[in-house]
Amino acid sequence: MEGTRHSITSADGVRIGLLTAGSGPPLLLVHGGMGTISNWQRVWGPLIAHRRVTAMDQRGRGSSGDSDSYALSSEYADVAAVAAALASDRGGPVDVVGHSIGATCVLGAAASGAPFRRLVLYEPPGPQATPNNWPERVSTMVANGQVGRAVFTFLAEIIGLTPSEVEALRDAPGGQDVLPIAAATLPREPKRWPPLT
Repeated sequence: MEGTRHSITSADGVRIGLLTAGSGPPLLLVHGGMGTISNWQRVWGPLIAHRRVTAMDQRGRGSSGDSDSYALSSEYADVAAVAAALASDRGGPVDVVGHSIGATCVLGAAASGAPFRRLVLYEPPGPQATPNNWPERVSTMVANGQVGRAVFTFLAEIIGLTPSEVEALRDAPGGQDVLPIAAATLPREPKRWPPLT
């Protein structure tokens, strides 16, 4: 993906990696849980033909740093910090697209007053309803080096994919190796979802 790599520092000192390209009105892209900036590759060219697009790596993923402790509010603050930097640079609020848990982070940033003009929220997660002590089981799998099994459990039990759909996803052209991302971040997933009420 073409563009300029740069970063900003979030409120808690974590470096958030960014990629920016194009010209026109500003647009911020926030990927989903098992993604990185590269997840936007298929739409990158068409978007940068019309917009000044910045994609961010969420903390613990891709070119971004991480912290020893985790709170979902930190990810809200990361998105808000990026939006504030873009708004300052461009002289006004930015449009933003959030995918999956990225959509949740966008909403959290908006609630804290992030300078957004318009929001597009694609496939935000629903309420947490994890079966069979899932958070504890997946944390144990990752700790025991069974990252692939943990990813499969997430995709099957939480997302609801069938085994054949998981295989098709794994074998899809342009797929990426999500195991390094999952090893670092999958145990925090239960903390990223709204509580079941």
